Amino acid sequence: MNTIIYLGFVTSNEDAYRVQTSFAGNDAEFNFVTRILGEINDSNLYICSYAYNIYNKHSFYMKKTSFDLKHKNNSIRCDALPILNIPILRQITAYLNIYHYLDNLINYLLKQGENINDIMIITCNTYPLFSYPAIKIKKKYGCRLLTYLIDGFYNQESKNILYRYNTIKAIKALVSYNGVIALCQNVINDFCSSIKKCISITPVDTLDNDDLILQDEFDDSRFRLFFAGGIAPLNGIKEYIETLKYLDDTYSFYLYGRGELSEYLTKCAKDDNRIYYKGAVEKRIVMQLEKQSDILFIIRPMEAEQQNNITKYGLPYKLIEYLQSGIPIIASHMLAIPKEFDQYINYCEANPLAIAQKIIEIRNNYPIYKNKSLEAQKYMKENCSWEHYKKTVEEFLYGIH
Repeated sequence: MNTIIYLGFVTSNEDAYRVQTSFAGNDAEFNFVTRILGEINDSNLYICSYAYNIYNKHSFYMKKTSFDLKHKNNSIRCDALPILNIPILRQITAYLNIYHYLDNLINYLLKQGENINDIMIITCNTYPLFSYPAIKIKKKYGCRLLTYLIDGFYNQESKNILYRYNTIKAIKALVSYNGVIALCQNVINDFCSSIKKCISITPVDTLDNDDLILQDEFDDSRFRLFFAGGIAPLNGIKEYIETLKYLDDTYSFYLYGRGELSEYLTKCAKDDNRIYYKGAVEKRIVMQLEKQSDILFIIRPMEAEQQNNITKYGLPYKLIEYLQSGIPIIASHMLAIPKEFDQYINYCEANPLAIAQKIIEIRNNYPIYKNKSLEAQKYMKENCSWEHYKKTVEEFLYGIH
């Protein structure tokens, strides 16, 4: 394996913070590119990002440019393809430009004497934007094609026609792939039966946390509840607010992020001084705030499950981050959560009364639950770090034929 070509949405953490995008999704891509693909020995790495020019748009037409992904002392050069920032035309021009990018790059590599069997294309997910041009290139040249599946296919029953269409096409595209790296085992079990080479990983950033300020000594006179993520109905935002009706004034709820319920939260914070909504902040600040909280939350309301299969195929990346924090977690039951994590999570039903009862139970027995969360932290560091998965993924990639 001499050359890896990665097609994705990855951009810098600064861009992800600055624009309306998924912090968790970008983080999963950023670390995969910089800490796994970027550190594979004896390989040339080419990165093509669709998102960079969209996030940095200054006109209707954005020329091809380059930018760097930086992690510690490493820097990886990435290409951002030209796009027309006009709905529909944006996707069409992106599709054509991705195809020509791959075609020209592989032609160049072959002229340099590289064997086609040593060239591998990896797409972020299998949505048509990346999968269609990549599959055409695979058919033309015979190179290997893999996908890094961050999203589960939970939009196949969405009310949004475009989401549903793209998801159905993404599932159908899988048959043309040689291998899958997924963040959820259920996705592999239910959609990847035709693919012989598949692995699931649940990586978390454990390297940069040692200098974070640890949680203060437990103070029973006040209790801090915390959520960070998309401020949207499927993340239980309204359930968190309703939960406070069952709790006294010694409780406070801190929420960070942005989304369609941001205005709702802003109003709630004005009406109830126990609610603190601070909008979006950088990842490192979030991780610091997590460590200074008493309970972390990841709830999926029943409505979210009724609308799609998000609890089965969408493993919350935030949950993986929470598990290495050393702070007790309350979560609703989700089929996407690996069974090995169950012993470290405090499950409850996704309704305000049940959440409040679980909060009170944990507060009344905090040393026990705190010890369980510290065991989770130890487990994640030993078994789920990006460094742990680097060798696993590298061996997997070398085994794709």
